Amino acid sequence: MNLHRTALFVFLLGTFALALANEPNTEETKQEDPLTLLIAASHHEMTRSDEGYAGPGAALLLGEAERSLFFLIGESHGNVETPAMTAWLLKATRPLGYSTLTVEVGPIVAEQMKTLAGQPDAMAAFQAFHDKWPFTIPFFFWKEEVTMWLEAYAMGYDLWGLDQEFIGSGRFLLHELDGLVEDPELRPKIGMWRKMATEGFQVFATTGESDRGFLSVIDPEELKAFGEKLPAEPQAARRIVDELRRTAIVYQHYQNERYFLNNRDRVRLMKRHLVAYIDEAGGLDAVPRTLFKFGSVHMGRGYSPMYQLDLGNAAAELAAARGSESFHVNVSTLSSVGADGERKDWTEESPELALFGRHMTEGQWGVFDLRGLRPYFTSDRRRQAQPELADLVFRFDVLAVAPEFHAATPMLDMPF
Repeated sequence: MNLHRTALFVFLLGTFALALANEPNTEETKQEDPLTLLIAASHHEMTRSDEGYAGPGAALLLGEAERSLFFLIGESHGNVETPAMTAWLLKATRPLGYSTLTVEVGPIVAEQMKTLAGQPDAMAAFQAFHDKWPFTIPFFFWKEEVTMWLEAYAMGYDLWGLDQEFIGSGRFLLHELDGLVEDPELRPKIGMWRKMATEGFQVFATTGESDRGFLSVIDPEELKAFGEKLPAEPQAARRIVDELRRTAIVYQHYQNERYFLNNRDRVRLMKRHLVAYIDEAGGLDAVPRTLFKFGSVHMGRGYSPMYQLDLGNAAAELAAARGSESFHVNVSTLSSVGADGERKDWTEESPELALFGRHMTEGQWGVFDLRGLRPYFTSDRRRQAQPELADLVFRFDVLAVAPEFHAATPMLDMPF
């Protein structure tokens, strides 16, 4: 009996040793992982030079731009690389019929940006505007962003501003309103508001606190009542009051920690502005080929991380209604260098980003076609295991990863 047990033990030990001998090593297992293989297959390298961008990744982006009505760039703000890539795309897609740049500013400020771009020394004009009316034009208080817009303007691009007006814009907008309203019964109210805006901005400039700003304290109903008293002409006066009112609603939701309503009303306003521009262009059948450049939270399909059917989803549906396509690009980076020279490795905080980074060539961009990963994430188990990656894959078509971001050049003192 003991002999039989010994024979059985020897047999099992030999089987176990054979299994170990046939077990693939860790590197081989990694290479055979389906997700790893899919990411590797999705990778298209893109190189950057003084002439622009080249390689399979650049060809992929331009090919999709050629067949799309809307090309959407989802970014993180304040770096040098994204406006540089956008400027290249604007130049490369102009022969394809792209004629409109849509950005994260309000519509009144967008008109001002076109006026500034038409000045003989446009960069100096932007600087003078920022000096006089700081924190009125969001994100174009970085020099690289202004350079990108001036290049687009020189190529004949129109500019659409879809967002609410920015938190510091009250003084500028009231100044513009003051020049449009002649009724002696209405002018004292504007003077009172301008005083409120000036005092509130002084508090912000000295303490960094924005809760005394005009858009944070003005009663939206007061603005509505004032607007109803204005004559039909000039329409610009009514428009300024309406934009002030809608902007105040958005910011006061945030001020009072009504974050869902803040995002809901902001997104609704973006869509309202988009439809107004489309109507002005002649309707959906006449809408021009457009490049969108907004924060990445706004540019994907479906529900955003803020639980909204955001602007990117609206663009996708409008393109589909037109019988065309929208193409959604998320621009990210493996690491960044701040204004103080401090480096940040973003793959340490994002395992999802690290999955893509390991396939990139050092010093080169990686353009990953996410559409090939979608069948993998139709599995409930896989989506639940990696929800952030699954969300990225279904909301965006491409992930464009720069090897490194560098801090943009501010045109005014930044409190953030």
